[in-house]
Amino acid sequence: MAEEWGTVVIRTANKDVNQSGIAKELARSSGIDYSKLEKFNDLAENITSKNGYIYFTYECADWKSISEIIVKLGNNIEFYSRVYDEYGTADFYALTDAENRFHYSFDQGGDRCEEEGYEEEVMLEIAKWLMLIPSSIKDDFPDFVDTDDLEFDGP
Repeated sequence: MAEEWGTVVIRTANKDVNQSGIAKELARSSGIDYSKLEKFNDLAENITSKNGYIYFTYECADWKSISEIIVKLGNNIEFYSRVYDEYGTADFYALTDAENRFHYSFDQGGDRCEEEGYEEEVMLEIAKWLMLIPSSIKDDFPDFVDTDDLEFDGP
């Protein structure tokens, strides 16, 4: 399994999220059976709360799987995530309060980077993700929506 790192912003009923146990809270808040998440390492760092949202960073190999499950099966929760791995893959997830579900994955160094128009396609998908993010998150956690770190190894 690849090493992963990234950021997550959530809005749940419980505002006392700790460094571990986030998956249990996400399952409870979103109506997902906890057994689908309990096997994952859900450690978080740099936990911050503002205006009802909880922001945190992580460096562990399970947030991609957790994000996929939350976005696919979750309800009644807001969940936004960016996942990067050591191989150059970047994943963007969103589950909005209106239950819009979004996932986009791309490889920042793969063969498709050499295709004409690939970078524009990626930036269009990232723009769609950004449109789903509430302005309060953009204002309170500007580094979460900063896409200047995206690089492409293509021509």
